[in-house]
Amino acid sequence: MQISTSTQSQIADRLALFPDSARIQNESLFIAGQDMTALVEQYGTPLYIYDHITLDACAADYQSALRKYYPAPSRITYAGKAFLCKALAKWTQTHNMFVDCTGEGEIAIAAAGGVHRENILVHGVNKSIEDLQAALKHAGTIVVDNLTELHRITPIITNYREASPWDQLPVPDLWLRLLPGVAVHTHHTHTQTGQHDSKFGMTREEILEAARFCKERNLPLKGIHFHQGSNFRDPEPLLAAIDMALDLAQEIGF
Repeated sequence: MQISTSTQSQIADRLALFPDSARIQNESLFIAGQDMTALVEQYGTPLYIYDHITLDACAADYQSALRKYYPAPSRITYAGKAFLCKALAKWTQTHNMFVDCTGEGEIAIAAAGGVHRENILVHGVNKSIEDLQAALKHAGTIVVDNLTELHRITPIITNYREASPWDQLPVPDLWLRLLPGVAVHTHHTHTQTGQHDSKFGMTREEILEAARFCKERNLPLKGIHFHQGSNFRDPEPLLAAIDMALDLAQEIGF
């Protein structure tokens, strides 16, 4: 069958929306050499396909931009909440990424997928005791969201340190999550996380209180983290938040 030039153009435009390895062969869609019709017949729908070539290309684009604008030690973090399985966890380590995990389930998948301990970063607004215990066992960094969580994790760390030497692993670094109080414009208010009324993070005063608490108890406080929202385009609000974080870091004595 002869395909018209206009139809070929339409197909090319639509393929641009698909993974990089997408091709039309014998009037069927192939991704990474796999016939999508055959996969659907085998597994049913919905069926989620992740293309290795596309993942590698995206990682390379991000790393290239970081090298150009934010030289080392800038690193990419993969958000486990986007999708996490052992194969994808293993893939992140081919690009030396951090893996951002929320909860013991994601931590377990990352560990089973071979993510290096120092590359597991644990987040979460309401971490359970089980989440914190899993983080101590497998993670390199825990982002502490609030003072209550800091008080909850302290006895767990104490017990962890008192464990038998042959069972003991390094205590993860602690980062304190700052609430900068600076709003950003996103497509929905639910994706705004840095404004004053946000449930995420600690105020400047709470950060200083948390830092004193960590110092008094010899906890491994190593950084400050903040997140102002998802999918915003204007970088201007970042400047005030960065200034606040840097001022706090200097005051704390990092």
